[in-house]
Amino acid sequence: MSTVNIALVGVGGFGQFYLRSLSERGAAEKVTLVGVVDPTIANTEFATALAAADIPMYANLDALFAAEKVDLTAIAAPTHYHRYYATAALAHGSHVLCEKPLCATIQEAEEMMAAQAAADRFLAVGYQWSYSAAIQSLKRDIIAGVLGQPKRCKALVLWPRTASYYGRNNWAGRMRSVDGRWVLDSPVSNATAHYLHNLFFLLGETQQTSAELAEIQAELYRANPIPNCDTAALRVMTKQGVEVLYYTSHAIP
Repeated sequence: MSTVNIALVGVGGFGQFYLRSLSERGAAEKVTLVGVVDPTIANTEFATALAAADIPMYANLDALFAAEKVDLTAIAAPTHYHRYYATAALAHGSHVLCEKPLCATIQEAEEMMAAQAAADRFLAVGYQWSYSAAIQSLKRDIIAGVLGQPKRCKALVLWPRTASYYGRNNWAGRMRSVDGRWVLDSPVSNATAHYLHNLFFLLGETQQTSAELAEIQAELYRANPIPNCDTAALRVMTKQGVEVLYYTSHAIP
């Protein structure tokens, strides 16, 4: 098996976990980090370590692709830049692994899917929990009918978040970024999104697919002094007639 060349976009936030995993397990997994893109890389705590490891750092994606051969681009940048980086990487012929959420709006998602189809590369979202042994085993049992036919699935996710969570950057809990891009950051799309995704994934008709949705109802609430919601209640009906109930909140003492 040949080595996979990986580029990482974004080293702050969740990007640091990519850096750690690639540093600790890259050789064993036969992957090589060939470059890091972050417009503020020089001001981060990671710049010295990357330089010591002889990993090139770039201020933009075009500069990286001009210098490196990249098989897979991992995107851990803020949500409002996912569409830009993903479509650019696909245009350069790279596969893409994008952190969740995929993007902020349906229109952006459609643009990204069109870019993926045109490039004939995969565009994946980092819902890694779906690949855990427990979820994979449970899904096999559901598909096989071991537990009977699904009628209703539900999840309650209460994750306390203080003012420091919303103050850690300039887009948390906001509708738009400071430069006017849609963010729509909320527990539904961001912090607790894995739980919602797993409900849909478990209801997919095959081991590799998620359920298709037929109807969505939602109520959004806010307790914290932020522009967007910090609490949500969702009722979703799948095309197979299964009811999905999802409740999530950061407004917990």
